[in-house]
Amino acid sequence: MIFTVIQADDTWALWGILAIWASVSIFLEQKYKWASFLSGAIIALAGALILSNLKIIPTESPVYDAVWAYLVPLAIPLLLFQVNMKELFQESRKLLFIFLLCAVGTVIGSIAGFLLLKDYIPELAKIAAAIGASYVGGGVNFATVAAKFEPSSQMVSATVVADNMVMALLFAVYMFVPSMKFFRKQFKTPHIQEVEAGQYGENDRHTLAEKYWAKKEISLKDVAASIPLIVEKAPLLILFVLIVGLSNLIVGLLLGKVFKIDLEHILLASNATVGGPTTASAMAIAKGWGSLVGPILVIGTLGYIIGNYIGFALGYWYLTF
Repeated sequence: MIFTVIQADDTWALWGILAIWASVSIFLEQKYKWASFLSGAIIALAGALILSNLKIIPTESPVYDAVWAYLVPLAIPLLLFQVNMKELFQESRKLLFIFLLCAVGTVIGSIAGFLLLKDYIPELAKIAAAIGASYVGGGVNFATVAAKFEPSSQMVSATVVADNMVMALLFAVYMFVPSMKFFRKQFKTPHIQEVEAGQYGENDRHTLAEKYWAKKEISLKDVAASIPLIVEKAPLLILFVLIVGLSNLIVGLLLGKVFKIDLEHILLASNATVGGPTTASAMAIAKGWGSLVGPILVIGTLGYIIGNYIGFALGYWYLTF
């Protein structure tokens, strides 16, 4: 067992760390524009990566399992309480279409990465299936498909590390792309323009996230990771996961351009496939796209349903090689 200051079975200490850091992330997101730009989700994830690599918290614990099993599903209906139902139906159709296109990008990336790296990464058939499922619906799907194909625990741990490192990078890209002139020229950006039109006041010191919540709420994303583990066990896993994630985003952008889909919809749909509905809604809140929060939560949950089937299909096919 790897030594950490707080052990995996030290339940109350771990819950305290998670609660404190989640609160700090929310506070920073709501009070400072730089943090709002990054989003509380990225700050929380980065903090968890730092704490785990400093050996302060463990990389695996029943506490983390409880977060995914209970808190994340609970956060979805709580967020939906604030949804405008008219906006929900108006936006959902467009989001559903681009969501499915991004899922196709995940499948393409998974197949390409598997064919390219299958001779270099052990157990890649099983791992590629789990990542394929995860980048359609989120971490819940990864756990389900991994349990089905049963890769070794070391490979699962290394893949989780690679997954979280790539997700952190992709989340930063999602937040940065809307500010880039190139993408602003190539895509329609009605929600960005609405925010910039003065709706929030030029001299307003409050962040968009703070305005959405008015007082308080939660944007949740927390899984620890160990960078030395990924370097030691399977550095090519980072490349594989990166291929899958970038394929998701690039296919979404290319096909979104063809079908004249707004940039905001593309980025949120890609975010939802990679991280699930909670990370996508956190981005929508941080960016001030309030009318898209509810719709992306609803559409994002579709990934939970179809992700496993996609992962199972890919896995059975990969195992024939």
